[in-house]
Amino acid sequence: AVAFQDYDSWKADRDRRESMTPGEFTVEFENGPLGLDLQEVRFSAGYSRLMVKGIKPQSQAEELQKRGVLRPQVFVKRVNGILVEGVEGESAIRLMQREKRQLDSEGKPLKLLLSPPAVEEKYEIQEKMAQGA
Repeated sequence: AVAFQDYDSWKADRDRRESMTPGEFTVEFENGPLGLDLQEVRFSAGYSRLMVKGIKPQSQAEELQKRGVLRPQVFVKRVNGILVEGVEGESAIRLMQREKRQLDSEGKPLKLLLSPPAVEEKYEIQEKMAQGA
């Protein structure tokens, strides 16, 4: 059991856990380049999400992949707690870069909340990749 200092810390922990949907996970990146190949995916339902398209060799991301923590074809949901789901891809990437620079200067890790695609998104992603989009 986890002991909490006060009601506010208990509530914050509960809210954090409830805000995560099944399959979501957090990864932390230390100082330096991430090694993520990111792509905005626009869905026919009228929204877009930022996807980890690939992982660059000899990078922090590759180390996380080797440890079984990270994989391609997951979506970036939050950057250090800031919701980027539904935000235009370039804007989300700029936010991530700005947060990364700031945290690197403070010696703190960048935290990304990632989520797997929903079933209907998986099929649409496969179709787009087959078409070379």
